[in-house]
Amino acid sequence: MGTPAPGSTRRLVATAQLPGRGGALPDRLAEAEDVVARAAARGADLIVLPEGYVPGYQLREVDEVPLVEGRRWLGEAARRHRVHIALGVMSPSGSLLELAGPEGGRWSYRKRFPTFREARYWGPGEQVVIAETSIGRVGLVLCADLMQGATWRPLIGRVDLIAMAAAWPHYSAPPDHLPAVVRQALGPVFIASNPYREQLMPQVARAVGAPLVFSNATGPFLGRDHFAGGAAIFDADGRELARAEGDRALVLAEVTGATPPGAPLKHPVGWRTFNALHRWAAAGRFRYGRRGGSGEGR
Repeated sequence: MGTPAPGSTRRLVATAQLPGRGGALPDRLAEAEDVVARAAARGADLIVLPEGYVPGYQLREVDEVPLVEGRRWLGEAARRHRVHIALGVMSPSGSLLELAGPEGGRWSYRKRFPTFREARYWGPGEQVVIAETSIGRVGLVLCADLMQGATWRPLIGRVDLIAMAAAWPHYSAPPDHLPAVVRQALGPVFIASNPYREQLMPQVARAVGAPLVFSNATGPFLGRDHFAGGAAIFDADGRELARAEGDRALVLAEVTGATPPGAPLKHPVGWRTFNALHRWAAAGRFRYGRRGGSGEGR
């Protein structure tokens, strides 16, 4: 499709924050159906649901059932409600963001930069995904991808919307499986990662030149940690237009279309070091600590 003039298109978009874990798959899909129906009834063009919402975010190997069932529901719901839906799904290959449109279009993005914990189970995705949809070009992003410039550079000036799903926690400490020297060095950075995400999201919207629709999970994560929530919508100039509150919430906002890209992102030195280690881990360097079965390691 052709590239619209900067700022020429306005879209109503929605984001949800929902419990990241717990509940049987049919119950989780029923809740997603309700949220999507409410967003569509208000005229939303796009709704984003959290990372790993199907079957619930988990740090373990999963079979194909959630992927098959999630994709089936996603396609049917997009057609039924005449809305684009971005849904986080856990799969045997890792964390996916699945997008479906009302006309039958389907796109799948695999997380390119798994977290330190996730990298014990799954390798990184390799493809940037820009979905050419009837509502414009939608860039697909998952959670920790936010930290890496390699996520955003391919999107600059090339997308009209960014759909970002996450299962981002409030960290109380780095993962236990990291070497002690790494845990000691990165402890303050892990604890500060959620506030830093809040700083980054409007900067990303400005740098890319596109509105950012961010969905996050809520509720217990691991141990003392919990998912951070904070689902929000940012316009292309970085202005926050809407923010969700509570364990279960749906918010909508009207966003402008793409605008000329702004200043490039520049991470502080400490975060550049963290991001370099993150890339190293995402490439599988910590897979020596991999755990299969039903156990979840910290």
